[in-house]
Amino acid sequence: MKELASVERLLARGIELSPAKTKAAHAELVTLVEPFLPVLVHKRKKSFGQGGSIDDAHWFAELYHFAGRWPHLTPNAAARGRLVVELDKIVCAEHKRLADEALSPTVPVTSRFDTSWAT
Repeated sequence: MKELASVERLLARGIELSPAKTKAAHAELVTLVEPFLPVLVHKRKKSFGQGGSIDDAHWFAELYHFAGRWPHLTPNAAARGRLVVELDKIVCAEHKRLADEALSPTVPVTSRFDTSWAT
């Protein structure tokens, strides 16, 4: 009976993880979210306003809705908030990676005076 009470307390308060476990949990979360990244990046792009800044209310509403898919990962509001922050970091990193990839030239830039590329 004592064990059930302690488990219930842990679920109610959430679990604080050590940094080593946090990295492992982050890696698992990336794996879990990976199939949905294209959709999340698209929704993040749509959340940008006219001035080029992101509409935080709209974007975080999307992330909270998405985090609701896994209620077992978020037993309380504080845990859901931490999950949403991690999701935001993951989607932001993927968005930045795709933007950098789009800006990088895929065809080598050459000059008629520079023949180092031919050797």
